[in-house]
Amino acid sequence: MVYFFLIFLASHGLIAQSQTDAHLDAPTDILPPEAIEESSRNEPSFENLFILQNKISILEKKVERLEEIVESLQAPLKNPIDQNNPLDEDPQYQSLKDPVLDFEKIKQLAIAKSPKLEELVEKFKIQYKDHPLVAKAHFFLADYYYAGKEYDKSIKLIKEGLILYKGSSETGKGIWVLSLILIEMGKNNDACVSLKKLLSLSQQEVSSDLRQNATEKLRALNCK
Repeated sequence: MVYFFLIFLASHGLIAQSQTDAHLDAPTDILPPEAIEESSRNEPSFENLFILQNKISILEKKVERLEEIVESLQAPLKNPIDQNNPLDEDPQYQSLKDPVLDFEKIKQLAIAKSPKLEELVEKFKIQYKDHPLVAKAHFFLADYYYAGKEYDKSIKLIKEGLILYKGSSETGKGIWVLSLILIEMGKNNDACVSLKKLLSLSQQEVSSDLRQNATEKLRALNCK
């Protein structure tokens, strides 16, 4: 009888122990259900980590590209003609060898409104001396200053050109530009004198079209 009683107690003790262990393994109710659910949602997954790594890689490439752009912007800009040694740094302006091609360079600088235009014209004049394009380059510069409303510079060059290149076909154009400047300055009487001088030049110095323009301008000004 005692033997069966001990077996009964032992079996009930094991059952109680197993119930206690099972109770320890069960989830606790310390945290509210919504907190447990939020915690499980925020737990990083492999997929989220992969997406994050891709975004970081893209951002790193963008930063590298921005650094390259900033570096290129900070690099000193090279002008078509170097400030310290003009016309010699850039291969395009290293040496003047062909008057026709080099005159085109003068036109390019005029279009770009380069401050080195006058310097290139002077170099052109020294390089080619008596070439017909030298007079053309000289009066071209005068016309350039006229277009930019720099009348004093233009008048100075025209007066010099009429002496240096007397008899050239470009002198008529120079006098025409001078007449236009005088008109814009309100000096119509002086403009009339200039236009009459233009008409007195030879056919070699004044084209027929320019002569006609001068005649019409004289009439418009009522020159006597």
